[in-house]
Amino acid sequence: MIAPLHIFLYFRNNNVKNTGGAIHIQNSITCLNIDCQFINNSASNGGGAIYLVGLASTMTNVNCSFLYNTVTKASKEGGALSVHYGKMMNNRSRFIGNRADHGGAIYGDQATCENINSLFTANYASRSGGVMQFENGKDCRNVNCNFTQNVGR
Repeated sequence: MIAPLHIFLYFRNNNVKNTGGAIHIQNSITCLNIDCQFINNSASNGGGAIYLVGLASTMTNVNCSFLYNTVTKASKEGGALSVHYGKMMNNRSRFIGNRADHGGAIYGDQATCENINSLFTANYASRSGGVMQFENGKDCRNVNCNFTQNVGR
């Protein structure tokens, strides 16, 4: 299977009734996004911009912007990114103004995450994890990141 590669693409104002407002990744897929913008996308059930699921699924975002993405259904997660069982890496990326009930910018369930040189500003979770929420034994590593004005209730 060919791995998706997105370079200099704009994903704007997309809306889905399930998961992954702009991109849905599953079944051992590797996805690489470089210099992409995800703006004002929404999903009802998780991953306002991107939803990734699968033990061998991986996603790398380099110099990407995730701006004002939302999850619209109550008790759902990952305003920008929602990752289940997979791995994600964000390098030199910006997460601004994303919203969900859990994990305003990023949600992970049995997922591994690494954020390097990234910015997280004004993300909002109405229940938990203003910036990020991770569950079920996996972790997230943050290196040289900036977190400002994020809110989790």
